[in-house]
Amino acid sequence: MPASPATTTRIHDSLDGALARKRVVLWYDPSGEWAEDFDNYQPKAVEKLRVEGNEFSVKVAISRAALDQRFLLYLPIAKPPEPDNWLLDLLLAGHEFKADRASLDIQEAGLTLEFKELAQQHKAFFLSSVRTSKLKDLLRPNDDHAAVRLKMLAVLAKQQPDIDKLLLHVFAQLKDPANPEGADPVEALYG
Repeated sequence: MPASPATTTRIHDSLDGALARKRVVLWYDPSGEWAEDFDNYQPKAVEKLRVEGNEFSVKVAISRAALDQRFLLYLPIAKPPEPDNWLLDLLLAGHEFKADRASLDIQEAGLTLEFKELAQQHKAFFLSSVRTSKLKDLLRPNDDHAAVRLKMLAVLAKQQPDIDKLLLHVFAQLKDPANPEGADPVEALYG
């Protein structure tokens, strides 16, 4: 079943971002569900290659290409274990693209795969491209899970990513006469 137009756009935008950062992007797709999205992707100055038992010839083609040439490799297989992966050197030097919801969310936010579980836990946050974009603007390369969560709260509260300011903001909301029932203001921000 083909992806929705919005999902296809997100995939293509994520691929554009990955290819802007890395020379070689590998896309493992064991179920083949994203084959149509790969086929429909029309990147500029990127060579798309389908890898199906031709790993050696793909490596030769990439090694002979100009250093500024970019490659998107689509592999309709599960990623093999490292000792059996003929493309391991390309994978380690390049980027592994993943097209599940959480992976797309973290790629759109500019996060690495170590934050995939965080994206799965906070699906509602990443449903908004505006929130994701604001989070991306706040992120720094050395952010850990706690720092990313703090910045997510800052985006939701429309405050600076400073724990003291966030707490003062939340406490002010709890005493707000416009909120007489004491509804949780952070929960309401997800909407």
